[in-house]
This record gives sequence, structure tokens and C-alpha cells, in this order.
Amino acid sequence: MPGRAASSPQPPDLRSELERGEIGLFGHGGYYTEIELSGVVLSDQRANGVTFDTTRLVNVEISGSQLDDLRLTDSTLTGVTAST
Repeated sequence: MPGRAASSPQPPDLRSELERGEIGLFGHGGYYTEIELSGVVLSDQRANGVTFDTTRLVNVEISGSQLDDLRLTDSTLTGVTAST
């Protein structure tokens, strides 16, 4: 049985203005929606099942963080730094 062709990625469905958000620590299963994070440092954290839905991440530092099962939907990332 032939496989189904993958659909092409679509641009995120984002409003031009999102509410400015703040996160100090990722929580397990954390769900963040309709926010913009800018200039936030979230290094060396561990969390499972974090979801960003309809978000904009700008100049966010997540180096050293372990985010198992991270989900990003309808989101953009600009200048996000992530290293181990």
C-alpha cells in the first residue's frame, strides 16, 4: 500500500499583536497560548509536555533546557538560542 504524501507546512496562524507574556519556570505539561515572549532567559530547565500554541518567541534563551515532548503549533521563533 503506497504511503500518503506529506502535506506542505503552512505559515503559522498568528495575530499581528499578541499579549506580552512572562515565564519564570517551565511547568510539566505547561500550556502557553496567545502570548509573545521576548528577551526571556529560560536556561537549564527540565519539563515534559510543554506546549506553545499561537505564540511568538523572540530572543528567548533556552540553552541547557531539556524539554521532552515539546509541542509548537502556530508559533514563530526568532533569535531563540538552544544548545546543550
